[in-house]
Amino acid sequence: MGRHKILIADDDIETLELIELALKQDEHEIITTFDGSSALKKAQEIKPDLVLLDCDMPNMNGYDVCKNIKKDHSTCFIPVILLSGTRTKVYDKIVGLQVGADDYMVKPFDSDELRARVTQSIQRSKEFISLNPLTKLPGTARIEEEITARLAHKEKFAVGYVDLDHFKAYNDVYGYKKGDNVIFLLQEVIFEAINLCGTKGDFLGHIGGDDFIMVTSVEKVDAVCGYITENFDKRIPAYYTQADRERGYIVTTDRRGNARNFSVMTVSIGISTNEKREISHYAEIIDILIEMKKYAKSAEQREGSVFVKDKRTSTTVSFN
Repeated sequence: MGRHKILIADDDIETLELIELALKQDEHEIITTFDGSSALKKAQEIKPDLVLLDCDMPNMNGYDVCKNIKKDHSTCFIPVILLSGTRTKVYDKIVGLQVGADDYMVKPFDSDELRARVTQSIQRSKEFISLNPLTKLPGTARIEEEITARLAHKEKFAVGYVDLDHFKAYNDVYGYKKGDNVIFLLQEVIFEAINLCGTKGDFLGHIGGDDFIMVTSVEKVDAVCGYITENFDKRIPAYYTQADRERGYIVTTDRRGNARNFSVMTVSIGISTNEKREISHYAEIIDILIEMKKYAKSAEQREGSVFVKDKRTSTTVSFN
């Protein structure tokens, strides 16, 4: 299965050591903590491939940690296995499932069974959401599944295609490692926008590179995109050297090999909604998104990041 990052939270040191010993047989990277609040903080910081939680811990119990992991857009796709020290198996398992746990085990447990369940949970999670290896977000297959399901249920919703401007030039000058840091910045800003301005059922996926797809409500999409464009523009200068910030651009070659000045990166967002016209297929939404993103990137007299929403009932295009 390969090496994965696993977070274990249990206030019993002996149990913690036994779990760590069992999982290291599969060469996983193990991170440990002893209380619920620390476990939640770690999960949000490191985005592990799986979390093992003791149900009964100080500060915050495993059920509450699991509930918070599953309700946060940035961690909701991480599989969680709850570990109970009691034999009230049916009740505890019901509670665990209600807070979103992916599996449940009662102590003491067989180490081989634990390893098998960990492997199964990680594999099932990967198959379900087609995780992007960099951001651990759902990939193309899961994005299509999400949008297709909403269309099938006749929901009114909005889809945003989020893309960086001048990202290749930044990579050429600063290198791919720093480019990855910018991807993480964009991801963080989008998550903040969804959590602060969006709705509980919002969705974020990562196509690859600097391309993200988000799904939110028709009513909230302007606020979400406004937050993204405003806050990305505030934070991105910190990812450039002082000299480049003062100059306002970097110099590198374009795709034709010609030297060019590239301004500080901005965000372009194309938005498609089925608010004012019927959309019946995923491919229609993608076509509209690509068109709107193209308009956003080519907007005249543009300063900073921008989003463009398709408000057509026929052919009218609206810039925001």
